[in-house]
Amino acid sequence: MKNFLYLILICLIGLNIVLFFKMRSIHTFSSSIRTTKLTNELYYNKFKVEKENEYLNFPKNFKLIDIKGDTVFAKDVFKQHKVVFRYSLTHCDACVHAEHENIIKELQAKPNYSKNICLLAYYENIRGLIVDYRKFKAKKVNISMYAVAKNNLDIPIEAQNLPYYFIIDSNLRMTNFYIPDKEKTNWSKSYLRLALKNYFNK
Repeated sequence: MKNFLYLILICLIGLNIVLFFKMRSIHTFSSSIRTTKLTNELYYNKFKVEKENEYLNFPKNFKLIDIKGDTVFAKDVFKQHKVVFRYSLTHCDACVHAEHENIIKELQAKPNYSKNICLLAYYENIRGLIVDYRKFKAKKVNISMYAVAKNNLDIPIEAQNLPYYFIIDSNLRMTNFYIPDKEKTNWSKSYLRLALKNYFNK
């Protein structure tokens, strides 16, 4: 009789262990579904934001400040296709740094593309731009960099308060917007390589 009770007790313990792991598996699966759904919604919204800016025109008389501190107009800077990386001191430091590194590595590998990439940054004074410029120069990368006179390009994507890329043509039409994800640096690398290959590989 005692052995029978022990056997029942062992079976009940075993059943509870099985039920525990089944419930944990169901919970993990449900959490995974919720995570996947949230991720999909995030990237769908990101895609929508990028697309609603397509084919907008950059204001031709928008003021830019070059590395010497001189004021120039957008129409005089963008006379040919360029890949533009737009960022601000109000953006995530790690995000901006990650993209700087991506651009540096790409241009170290393919220096001929240096003239095809331009950086537009917002700082409270020109000193911030000079610091960034020296960082690129220290890595032997020559690149065009401008400070924007105001921290808004007057296009919808600015509301995201995130760094982003776009391609601009000689008519100042902007296309191919892309908001980078610091967790997926390979996506930024692919964006840069495809943009440079498609627009400048002659």
